Amino acid sequence: MSLYWVPKSNGEYESGGVHAGTDSGNELYVARAYHEGAVVPGKLHVSHSSVYIPYNMAEVSETKMKNF
Repeated sequence: MSLYWVPKSNGEYESGGVHAGTDSGNELYVARAYHEGAVVPGKLHVSHSSVYIPYNMAEVSETKMKNF
């Protein structure tokens, strides 16, 4: 099995994505997003329409996902 990034946006996700756990009973998946000129790893919370990434000692949401 090989893994690769699949472009997605606005909370879309692949059924074969890398599962990263649950939060409040909702599925989390590995994701990454552009933020401040960099590609930053993060998590996609399935019930939300954005990726959450670490930035400046906080968790911020980014709606423009780079890839899932």
